[in-house]
Parts: sequence; structure tokens; C-alpha cells
Amino acid sequence: MTLVSFVVPTKNSARTLEMCLESLRGQTHSDVEVVVVDNSSSDETCATLSPRFPNSPANSPIPPRLAAPSVSP
Repeated sequence: MTLVSFVVPTKNSARTLEMCLESLRGQTHSDVEVVVVDNSSSDETCATLSPRFPNSPANSPIPPRLAAPSVSP
């Protein structure tokens, strides 16, 4: 079966992230991955993931030397 990937960009989404991820978890497709990309949240967004989704990798920021440079509009 084909892998389906959901990418969830987030920033300060602690209030809504759990509901979003539970909805994705309920999908009927059997081969699913969910990638949450946090954009420097200052709330409890990252802490929301750990207790409810124990099989997810630990939250670890990208080291500055590997992060893409900022682009100004």
C-alpha cells in the first residue's frame, strides 16, 4: 500500500494540536506517517506531543548550522 504523509506545520498551537493529531490518527488508510513541524512555538505546543503520542520521536530543534537561512520578503 502507498504511504500517506501528513505534514502539520504549527506555531503556538498547543490548544488545537491534540485534536488535529487525533483526527489524523483516526484515518482509515493503514500506512500513514505524521510529521509535525514546529516553528519556534512559545507556548506548550511541543510538550503537548510527548505524553499523548509516546511513539513519536523526541522533539529536537535543528542545529543552527543545519537550518536554512531566513529569507526576507
